[in-house]
Amino acid sequence: TIIAVEPKINTLVKMVVPHRNVCFEVFGFDLMLDTNLRAWLIEVNTGPSLGAQASAHIDRKVKFPMVADMLNLIGLTPYDREVFEREEEAKRHARLTGLGEQESRVRHRDVRDAQDAVFRGLAPEELPEIVREAEAELGRKGRFHRVFPVPEDPSRFLDLFDAPRYNTTLICRYYEEKLAAGLGRAHGRPVSGRRATSASPSASPASRGTAPLRSPPLSAPPYHATNGIKSGLGSQAGKS
Repeated sequence: TIIAVEPKINTLVKMVVPHRNVCFEVFGFDLMLDTNLRAWLIEVNTGPSLGAQASAHIDRKVKFPMVADMLNLIGLTPYDREVFEREEEAKRHARLTGLGEQESRVRHRDVRDAQDAVFRGLAPEELPEIVREAEAELGRKGRFHRVFPVPEDPSRFLDLFDAPRYNTTLICRYYEEKLAAGLGRAHGRPVSGRRATSASPSASPASRGTAPLRSPPLSAPPYHATNGIKSGLGSQAGKS
C-alpha cells in the first residue's frame, strides 16, 4: 500500500521538505476480519486519531505505548537550524555558479553501484549514512515490526517500486549481505564482493541515537513500519 503511493510522496517531499529527516507521518490502517480471520484492508487514514478518552481503557493500552515507541523510532536529534540553512544556501549557490558541478559528478549515485556494494570489513562509522540510520532505527523500534526490507528476504517487494532508487537498493543490499553472512557462517562460507563507499556525516538533521522514552508498562500488539520508504522519502515511514 505504501509502495503504491511512494512516487507521489517522494515528489512532494523533494518539493517542500528541506531535509528528509525533518518529517515523519503515521498512517492508520482500517482492517476487517472475516469469519476465517483473514484481514481485509478497508481504508488508509493519513490523520488517524491518537486521542484517548479517560474512560477508554483500550486507547490507553494501545495508543499511549504506540506513541512512545513512535517517538523513540523517530530518534529526534537537535541541530543548528542556522548552520543547516547556511550549508544549503552554499550548495544552491555552488550549483548555480557551476562550482559544485565537479563535486556533483564525483558524488553521483548510481543504482548499479548500490546493487554491487559490499559492506564486509567496514567499521560502523564507515557505513553509508542511510544504512547507519536504518540500523539505529531498528535498535529503537520497540514493538514496531519492520516490514520492508523483509528480514528473511530483503529484496522482496523491491521490484514493486515505480523506479529503482539508490538508497532503497543500498539498504536492501546491506541486509542481503548481512543475511548471507549469517548463513555463510553457519555453513562455513565467506561473503565476497566490492566494498561500498561510505557517506560522511554532516551538520544536517539526522535520525541518530537518542535516549529512549519510557513507554507505559502495558501490553500492546506490535505495529508495522516500512523503513525502505526512507530511500526517497526521508523519514516518511508508514506505520499502523
